[in-house]
Amino acid sequence: MSAASRIRRITQTYIQNPRDDVVGKAMDDLVDAKIRHFEAVAEGPHRNVGRLSEGGVMAVLGASGAGKTRLLEREFHRRDEFKGYGTSDCLLISVKARSPFSFAGFALDLAAGVTLDNKTFKNRDAAFRFARKQLVNRVAFVHIDEVQLFLASSKALSICTLPPINACVSWRS
Repeated sequence: MSAASRIRRITQTYIQNPRDDVVGKAMDDLVDAKIRHFEAVAEGPHRNVGRLSEGGVMAVLGASGAGKTRLLEREFHRRDEFKGYGTSDCLLISVKARSPFSFAGFALDLAAGVTLDNKTFKNRDAAFRFARKQLVNRVAFVHIDEVQLFLASSKALSICTLPPINACVSWRS
């Protein structure tokens, strides 16, 4: 085996870390909360859902290149709840915040994430309306990679117009 092949194998190897279990447990809690919400809603409109209707957030922090995204993607592929990750059949979508952040770009990326096709929108508001409808009707979890770009934006508070969702976010500390 050549030196280049050995280096490639080493860099592609994932080394299990005790922190992986912590992320797995946090993911269990996030998924369990959403399942309880689905069950409460299924009981009918008379059921008081209360705080179960609120979305949850799990944040994974670390230095650039620490493996945050790779860890989350491994977790997404491992879980039955996210079967079909990367396809339109999955309850989870992943969106990577653009640098420099633009709300219009985020709206388009979010809409593209829920459709997984090249649907076009005349403006960011149309993209957000479409994404919001999909988030309410089909998507239960959103992974926002490089979310620090989003949070650093002065327009970050506008995200409140989206429905309650469960989010897995990763950003550099």
